[in-house]
Amino acid sequence: MDIGGPEAVSYAELLRLFTVEAGLLRPRIPLPLVPTAMAARVAPLFSDVPSSLVQALMLSLQHDLVCAPDSPMGRLLPSGYRLLGVRDAIRAALHESPRLVGAAAPLPGDPAWAWRNASPTP
Repeated sequence: MDIGGPEAVSYAELLRLFTVEAGLLRPRIPLPLVPTAMAARVAPLFSDVPSSLVQALMLSLQHDLVCAPDSPMGRLLPSGYRLLGVRDAIRAALHESPRLVGAAAPLPGDPAWAWRNASPTP
């Protein structure tokens, strides 16, 4: 089953919306004639995330990941709940204070870079 909201946006638009809502300055450098595989090998030089993860994510951009328009998700929501649009979902994720407990808490085997910016609350 697909889980998504009422909007379909490109990955580039999703990144743009996130940087706007998060107040980040992330220049976008379009590389229209550079093959994705080549860009995936260079991109880790500009990130502190492991190169294998950056490369895998960039190579996955070759595949569309759009929810089917007839997804039953909206019918499965409890009464009074609604699917959020992209901007509202990003705002909620950024401005709510999630508590890092249970499954969302760091586990002993988690890499340090994955939780570097997390601030668990008691």
